[in-house]
Amino acid sequence: MPTTKFSALICLPVLLSTLAPAGAEIFKGFPDAIICKYQGAARDMGGEAVFYVDSRQDDGVVFYKLFGRVPVVLKIGPDGMVDAGKLKDCHGKSLQQLREAGRAFDLR
Repeated sequence: MPTTKFSALICLPVLLSTLAPAGAEIFKGFPDAIICKYQGAARDMGGEAVFYVDSRQDDGVVFYKLFGRVPVVLKIGPDGMVDAGKLKDCHGKSLQQLREAGRAFDLR
């Protein structure tokens, strides 16, 4: 991983944590970051990706994106259900399920 990307991955959570009071979410009721597993093109390739909160629409839908990567997007409706497309360990789960599994968290 190039040094600039690595540095940015370290600095982003620190920067985001300064935007809100300690222990608070950037968007109330929604986690600041979500971790989802992915499967690569080859069967033995895969891993985990961290999605950071990106934006919230007027209708309450919150979008998450990978930092500095291909534009893969997660979205969470106002009902707390996750639409993660092909990321099966996150897709169709509730925020509560992701939090209980340790896959959704707030930056502090």
